[in-house]
Amino acid sequence: MLLKEKIVNLSKRKYFNSFSKVFASTLANNISAFAITLLATKALPTSEFGVFGLYIAIVTVGSLILNFGLNISTIGLYKQVKDIKLLSISLLWNITQGIILILLSGYVYKLLYLAFPLLEGRQTEVTNIVIATALLNIWSTIRSCDQAIGDYKSYAVNTFIYSGLRIITLGIGYWFFDSSTNLFISSLYVIPLAVLITYNLITKYVHQFQFLSISYFRTNFLRLINYGKWVVLSSIAYILISRLPQYQLAGANQEHQLALYGASVTFLGIMSLVNDSVRSILLPELMGLKTVQELVNYKKVLASKWLIFAGIIMFFIGSVTGFQLLFMGQEYKDSILIFVIQSFGLATAMYIGYFNVLIHRLGRPNIEAVANLLKLLLMLIAIQFIPQTALSFSIAFTFILVAGEAGTYLILRLLVIKEFLKGEQ
Repeated sequence: MLLKEKIVNLSKRKYFNSFSKVFASTLANNISAFAITLLATKALPTSEFGVFGLYIAIVTVGSLILNFGLNISTIGLYKQVKDIKLLSISLLWNITQGIILILLSGYVYKLLYLAFPLLEGRQTEVTNIVIATALLNIWSTIRSCDQAIGDYKSYAVNTFIYSGLRIITLGIGYWFFDSSTNLFISSLYVIPLAVLITYNLITKYVHQFQFLSISYFRTNFLRLINYGKWVVLSSIAYILISRLPQYQLAGANQEHQLALYGASVTFLGIMSLVNDSVRSILLPELMGLKTVQELVNYKKVLASKWLIFAGIIMFFIGSVTGFQLLFMGQEYKDSILIFVIQSFGLATAMYIGYFNVLIHRLGRPNIEAVANLLKLLLMLIAIQFIPQTALSFSIAFTFILVAGEAGTYLILRLLVIKEFLKGEQ
């Protein structure tokens, strides 16, 4: 059966239901994150909101570094061998290093202070984001386990609960405590994730740990790391493309520009989370494709959906922009233009990226890693020579991101697919 026929059947049953659940739960989680961010813009001074955005950037990048690409490599290897014990390897490793990181939070503060002098006197806040980083990494690992086994119901339910816990935590904290960066970080990450991780480990995954032998752990962990090293390089480079300007502005003590850029990137994260919901379904399904014809048909079907994708993105950008105009403070009005520029760039890159995800099906993550590292290098060079403003950084981000994804697609089409087709003949 051709892939196009499979997609039609799946959209009527399992695939459509899974996507609907994941998308709806992600939307709810996005709304909760949006509401908390919106309140932060109102409750925190401009300079403090810039620090809040920096903390989110540190947590996001830090969790990727900790994970070392194990999530994607676990999904890929599980699809090959169907051994449930593989999931425990990633969980055990990430839990262990999370505990170690928290114990070393004092040293982490010293390192971050050297990079960002504006963090002086904020050791308690840094400890909080260290805990958030460790928990976010463990949480993403649990979600990847659900993806690997195709348990999208648990994936969606957990995401719904996460969104609710965020709002409840913030409501209680806002009632009893003064507004602070710590309160918002705890509401977004620390308390909700601590509850969800504890529940999922006890009820679903902890019983698997007793079946792991040292030799089994070592052998398969090395297999995961061998693939994951490229994934982590790619993931970190990709996210740093948008976050690098924040680090540049923070290092230069450009607090107003940092706040403007941070506001845009924070709202841009909503689109990224929607993108994650699509890829959370897409990646495991692509790992299961068997023939070259199925890969070719996947590309054809995706290409035929560009108009629908464009309509959804336009509606999203318009809706978020409307919210920003209505609810964001006057000092952030310039961030709306920045958000629109970055949104169109990210949306274009997202659509091209749905083609480029075939790289993982073909087992060539090194191509994506090199491409993202080149984009990061170009961004690093650009921000040294262009005006040190949030707007100029956003234009550079959009151009480099789209051009890089287009280049990756050409490489995929001209080299990898051609090589794969030769191997099949």
